[in-house]
Amino acid sequence: MFVPLEGKAADFKDHTLVIPSPESHGESPSLGVDLMIMNHGYAHVGYFDSEHMDPLVGNDILSHKEPTGELVLHNCVYTNVEAKVALFAFRSSVPKGRLQEFSDEIEKWFTEGGFKRIVILTSTYNPVRKIRVSKFQIPKIFYFENPHFAASASFSSFVEGHERFGHWIEEKKTEFDELKDMPSSGQGTSIFKKLANKEMEVIIFTLLSLEGVDVLGGLAYQKLLLKIGGQESSDEEMIDTSGGKGTGSEEALDEYQIQLEGSETLRKLFSEELGLKVPFYWKDIYV
Repeated sequence: MFVPLEGKAADFKDHTLVIPSPESHGESPSLGVDLMIMNHGYAHVGYFDSEHMDPLVGNDILSHKEPTGELVLHNCVYTNVEAKVALFAFRSSVPKGRLQEFSDEIEKWFTEGGFKRIVILTSTYNPVRKIRVSKFQIPKIFYFENPHFAASASFSSFVEGHERFGHWIEEKKTEFDELKDMPSSGQGTSIFKKLANKEMEVIIFTLLSLEGVDVLGGLAYQKLLLKIGGQESSDEEMIDTSGGKGTGSEEALDEYQIQLEGSETLRKLFSEELGLKVPFYWKDIYV
């Protein structure tokens, strides 16, 4: 269940609930959510508590500075009221035998909170489909929706610009066969399947990650979440394809092939070119 912070009220009416799939290959979902929390006006309003979820406490990993040793609860919830988006920073895991109970709790929170839809972010490793040939290339994002969302009036505009995951599968033997082509995507796909036939809008987004921690996958998910919250603007942080600073177009993130190698060039990209705040723990994953 959702537990609000003392003295704070959380209004989720008509919000999109975003759940990053923990333990996804490359960790892009969590990295993208971290960027949103630190850079785009999200407030901490509470946390999600469940006896069906492994408990998790630790240092404040969203701090700019070196952790002080103070323990905080993870699995926190952040909202941006203007964007009507709630981010469930899901960093724990659910024992396999309790996925149904955990999904039931998510459904109850969805209904009682008055959410509009659920967006699950995953990343996957698929060595057969060479959609992405370099980890320094901005990844393409795919979607896979449940039947209820597919029938909604808002569906077409919501997925505009993205391809449906699994469109290359010619023969499908069972429902959601496409998700078998999404290995190493964490528990997000299992949660999706538990919720998929409910009377609620549920959609998965995924991208192809290669080896290591995929910070550019996180950057791509930041762009997607900005779009979902209607936060895109002409002065949005974008990569400049012209070689200068500050003149990048809105299309730059989609089209730019980052010709960079090593941690220092990626640090420069985030801090200087994009002007983004990043968590302290990122110092160890610019690879």
